[in-house]
Amino acid sequence: MKRLLISSIVVMVIHGLAFAGTTPGQKVGRTKLGFATASLGSVNYTQTVAMGEVFEKYLNTSIFAMTTTGSTAIATVMARGEADVGVLNSTHSFLSYTGAKGFEADFPEYVKLGKQPQFRMMAGGHPIPFGILVRKDAGINRLQDLKGKKIFGKVLGSVGIWAATRGYLETAGLKPEDVTILSATSTTEGAKRAMEGEAHGASINAEGPRMIEFEATVGGWFLSGPIDDKGMAIYKKYWPGITSFTAQSDTPCVKKGTTMMAIPTLFFTTTRLSDDLAYALTKCFFEKRKEIANIQREFDDWSVESSLKGASIPFHAGAIKYYKEIGAWTPAMDQLQERLIAAAK
Repeated sequence: MKRLLISSIVVMVIHGLAFAGTTPGQKVGRTKLGFATASLGSVNYTQTVAMGEVFEKYLNTSIFAMTTTGSTAIATVMARGEADVGVLNSTHSFLSYTGAKGFEADFPEYVKLGKQPQFRMMAGGHPIPFGILVRKDAGINRLQDLKGKKIFGKVLGSVGIWAATRGYLETAGLKPEDVTILSATSTTEGAKRAMEGEAHGASINAEGPRMIEFEATVGGWFLSGPIDDKGMAIYKKYWPGITSFTAQSDTPCVKKGTTMMAIPTLFFTTTRLSDDLAYALTKCFFEKRKEIANIQREFDDWSVESSLKGASIPFHAGAIKYYKEIGAWTPAMDQLQERLIAAAK
C-alpha cells in the first residue's frame, strides 16, 4: 500500500528546495520538514515548491517534498506521521479528520483510515476549480455529450476525483455506466493520456502547467457544470465543502463564463508539530505571502480572512497564536474551534 501512496521520491533540488534527500551543503541543525504533495506538474506540487523555497530562505528549515498519487494519499501519509506538513483541499481535510462521517459509502478509504483528530490547519485560501476537460476534436460541448464517450475519471490515491466525476455526470442526467470511465495514477497523467488519444477527456483541476500543454497540443476546454442551488446540492452529495466558480476571463482550456465546482485549499499539519514551529510557519507564510505568490500565482488570493472563513478542521495552536497576535482571532473563532474539535469526537 505504501508503494502506491508515495509515487516517487526524487533526489534533486529545485529552486533550492530539497526533494527527499539531503541538500548539498545543508546547514547543521536545520529543522527538517517532510512536505506531503501531489504529483509532479500538479498545482499542489507547485504550491509546495513555492512555500518550500520561501520557508527555507527565511526559517531554519529544510523542506523535503514527498510526491504522492493524490489527495487521499496525502492525508494517509500525514496520518501515518511520514510527513509533517502538506497542502490539501478542504474536502479531503474534513473527510480524513472525521473519518468520512456522513459520507462513509463514498469514501471508504477514510473510514478504513479512521478519524484523524490530530489534523490541524495553519492557513487556507484559493478555491481551485475542478471539472472535466475534453479534447477539441471530441465533439463534446456539454456534459450531456459525454454519453458514449471515454474519460479518465478515476485516480489512484484520490477517491475524490471519482466522487466529483459522478457529481458532474448526475447533474447532466447521466449514470456512470453511460460513460467509459478509465483510471490513471494521477489527474495530470489522465490529462496527458487524453492528449495522447486514449480518451476524449479527463477530470482534473483547471489550473497548472498541464492546461497550457493541453491547449498547445490538442486544444480543448472544460465543460460548464450547473452552479445553481440544485447543481451545488448534487455536488455536495459527493464532495462536502465545495464552492462554485465562474471564469472571469479566458485562460488555458477555460473559456470566460465557464462554471464549475471549486475546492478551497488548506496548508495543514498535525498536533505533532510544535507550537513554536507552527507559529513560525504561519507567520512566515503571511508576512512573505507576496514573495510566495511571485513563484506560484494561486497564493495571490490567500489571506488571513480566507483562512479564518475556510476552516474545515481545527487550527493549530501555533497558528492561533499568530492570528491572536495580529488581532484577527475573535471569540467567534474560539466557538468555531470548539465545534471543529467536537466534529472528530
